[in-house]
Amino acid sequence: MGARFGVSQAAISAAIRRGRIKWERPNQAEGRAVPWHPIRKEHRDQYLIRMLRVNHRRQQGLPSAAVLEAMLDNFLADAQARDFVVTYDPDTEQGFFRVSRRPGVDRGLVRDPSVDDRGWPTQRPK
Repeated sequence: MGARFGVSQAAISAAIRRGRIKWERPNQAEGRAVPWHPIRKEHRDQYLIRMLRVNHRRQQGLPSAAVLEAMLDNFLADAQARDFVVTYDPDTEQGFFRVSRRPGVDRGLVRDPSVDDRGWPTQRPK
């Protein structure tokens, strides 16, 4: 980019950091595959988060490897049969867990961390 506009890479990086240049990724959908941030390094490649990401790509109409698509089909069938959603606890070794779906609250594959068991917004600690 720097060569195209006749400026240094440092100038481009500084403009991005200051917010003068927006980094757009047109192949990514509005929203995210997972609501948790940050994900600890040791949890980033686990099976459950990979399935959430592959499902997100499928919903956007983006291709994934055939083996991941097959794994996702099995995962979705299992999620429907066992009626679970995925949650994340960064303070555990496992990180991601299957938990029972809360009727009327959990609508997708992810347990929404911003609502309680009644579907009411959780209050953030001050």
